[in-house]
Amino acid sequence: MIGRKWWLSMSVGLCAAGALAVQSAPAAVITFGGWEAEWSDSLNNSNGTHVSLTVLGFREGQWIALQKVAVFADASGENGIESIDIHFTQISSNAVSKIVIAQENITNATGTFWTGFNFSISGGIAGSAGLPHFDMNESFYSPAPFNVEPFELTGTTSESGVVRGIELGNGILADGNIWWPGIPKGSLVIMASPNPTGPKQSFTFIEQPRTETPPPVPEPTSAAMILAGGFVLMGCRRRNEA
Repeated sequence: MIGRKWWLSMSVGLCAAGALAVQSAPAAVITFGGWEAEWSDSLNNSNGTHVSLTVLGFREGQWIALQKVAVFADASGENGIESIDIHFTQISSNAVSKIVIAQENITNATGTFWTGFNFSISGGIAGSAGLPHFDMNESFYSPAPFNVEPFELTGTTSESGVVRGIELGNGILADGNIWWPGIPKGSLVIMASPNPTGPKQSFTFIEQPRTETPPPVPEPTSAAMILAGGFVLMGCRRRNEA
């Protein structure tokens, strides 16, 4: 579990990371801890939906801590808001087993409010710890659980006995607001399941907001007619009761 000892060891790793501690992603590819992260060139456009990763620290062969910044700027389409997909590929036999999103900020610039948010993992092969998946114990049930306010953990989806999807809901993030999952406490921990031998691991980490169309607000004239109709019905009822 991610407890005090984990965070102490992580702090040591942050101090020891050296040049990696300030490495960020100026383009669509970044390498760290025996992994390569890649995303679409379209996500490098700062005027639209975009994403960046920064390495905060690592411990060789064990974990890598990342800061993630994402802006969702595309309006909701027929299939909802377009997701941000980051593809991870193992490039070393000694790749870290845990990819930790230790800090994140997500901006809603879609022109609508969000009622929920999904994290999911797709693809991959069974590695040293099974399919790549979310470590729910270290993420949500540790002494410092992953903070997802203004949302709540509402559900998960599993595959081959491991959690591959996390559903957040019961909250609202208005257009123009910034969401800070994991701040002030907790992290989202991905068990990357690298293969020390044999085929290298490869999977996709996906983030996608959820929206819900609000009920239409009656126009002033319509609202007045509804109210007047209510009074008429009340008068009829009273006459019938008399």
